[in-house]
This record gives sequence, C-alpha cells and structure tokens, in this order.
Amino acid sequence: MPRIIDAFAQFFDGSGDPLVNGWLKFTLSGTNNTDKDTYADISETIANTNPLQLDAEGRCPNVFGQGAYRVTSFTHDAVLDAPGSQIQQFDPVGNLAGGAPFEDWNSVSIYSIGNIVAGSDSNYYISLINDNQGNDPTLDAVSWMQIELVTYWNANKTYSSGDRVRISGTSGYIFTSLVDNNSNKDPGTNSVEWQADLIRTWDATSEFALNEVVVDSNGVLWRSTVADNLNNNPNDYDAAEWRSVVTEPIYPQTGGATLLVNTINELQDGSTYTLPEADTVQNGDWIICEQPDKYSSFTPTVQVGGTDAMEDSDGDDADGEVLFDAGVSSIVRFISNGVDKWRI
Repeated sequence: MPRIIDAFAQFFDGSGDPLVNGWLKFTLSGTNNTDKDTYADISETIANTNPLQLDAEGRCPNVFGQGAYRVTSFTHDAVLDAPGSQIQQFDPVGNLAGGAPFEDWNSVSIYSIGNIVAGSDSNYYISLINDNQGNDPTLDAVSWMQIELVTYWNANKTYSSGDRVRISGTSGYIFTSLVDNNSNKDPGTNSVEWQADLIRTWDATSEFALNEVVVDSNGVLWRSTVADNLNNNPNDYDAAEWRSVVTEPIYPQTGGATLLVNTINELQDGSTYTLPEADTVQNGDWIICEQPDKYSSFTPTVQVGGTDAMEDSDGDDADGEVLFDAGVSSIVRFISNGVDKWRI
C-alpha cells in the first residue's frame, strides 16, 4: 500500500505559519461527505482517525491508503478540540499514476503508459496512453490492453487446468496445466499434468524439458525424451535424448536400456529392456520393438517398469514381460494408458 501523504510533510495556515495541531479530513475523491479510510501502517492493520490531527509543527503522522482521495485541511479549534476553519482542499490525492502495483482501477486516478491495474472482471490491464482517466479498462480497448501475468512454477502451489507457468532452467519456457489439483508436479518432468506451449528452436545453450518439442536448423521437429536436456543435438540421434515428431525413427538397441517412446526400437541382442513407467508418458504413447531377421538368433526380453502391468487379450500378464523367440523375426507394439499399464 502506498503513502497518501509524504513522510515528514508539513502543512501551513493562510499566513504561511505551521498549521499547529491542525486537521486533515480524507474523503472519497470528488466528494465532501463520503469518508475514505487511511491507515497508520503499510499492512492496513491500524486505522487512522478521520479527521486526522497534525502535530505541534503541522506535520502529519503516517498515512497509507489505496486509490484517490479528496484531502481537506482545517485549523484547530482549541475550545472544541476539533477541526475549525477550512484552509485548503486538494483532489485527487494519492495514487494518481498507477504507482501501487496492480491496484483496482478507479475513474478518478490518472494513469500513464505502462501502468497496470486490476479491472472489475478480475483481469489485469496495462495503459496504452498517458493522461488515462475515466476509461474503464474492461470496456475501452483503445486506452487499455488486457495482459496475463505468468509466474514461475512453485511446488507448494496447487494449479488448476489452464494455469500457465514458467520453470527455471528452460529459458523461461511456458507450460499450461492439463489437470486440476495439480500439485508438486514439475512441468519439466511431468508431461501428463503439463504441456509446453510453444515450439522453440534448438540451440546448445538452452535446456529443454521432457516431451518439449523443438525445431532444428533444417526445419525438422523433435520431441525431448529426457528432462534437463542440455547441449544434445537432436540430429545426433545416437544420443537418445530426442525422437522425431514427424517420422517414425528406428533406434538400434543393445545392452539393455529403457526403451524410447513413439519410436521403433530395433533389438539387436538378447538383453532385457524396460518400458518407461506408464505415468511418465501420455495416454496413447506407443513403443514398437522390432527384432529383424538379422538378429533373430537372440531372445531379448521387454519388461514393464516399476509397479506397471502388461495387458493382453487375457487381462494383465502376471510376469509383466514379453520374451522374443529365437529364430523368429518379430514386431510387438506397446501402448501406454498414461497411468499404470502397457497393452500389447
């Protein structure tokens, strides 16, 4: 809350002498009889009297308030110990240029270019002109422009569907919540609850989030398969941090690893491979595991991760794995439900 009267301000009578023990009356701007509260502290916990008495040097105690006021000064009537004769009147007094951050718009305050107010519809508006007075921002698109304030993601806040945030470490990239009651789910690593809004151009110095889509210098789209994806060129596909959005890339797999989503994983040995946990990917995301004839002498295994289940025509597979037969060229597709299962 801003000060209405400057600190150490001194008031004077008509002769230029200090207004000893004088009084200030605070009313709503444009009125004489509609009192408007002021406060002795910036947190609005201690209300001032109204009228408010000056000290023996004509100085005013702390006066904090919101919006615009009419302030009238009076002499001190020593007999009645009350305001006496009117000395001066000023209107408007207070926040005349939107100085208080995001205060409610009022028709009396005079706003300048760049001042931000809260409209009666609970949205925020920025002034497009100087001397902006009496123009309701909810009705006047010439004088005001609606803006949206985007905050950084905070693990302690619960977000609703449609809320937008930034996260640190990703060049201010913006994410939109896909669900209500979205609490403690980092947008950089939880693609079920959050969706990246825009497509950025890949560069070696920016950090990209899980499932964030970028465009390379050749105009090809790539989706990040890992969180905190920094300095991994998507064109160097062996790095396994990216998959093509437009095509169905084939990625050779050896040695056992977590399989890549929305990618053809070519199994080239007999290792055991693990599906990512279903709740870390989108509902409907898929993984194709292909064992071409060249590598058909091996018997690789694909298993679920964590507590996930594998679902086939008979229901949940108790073993949660698929064993590829030796001597047979095979292709198996796994589809996530986005929660706890992969179906085949």
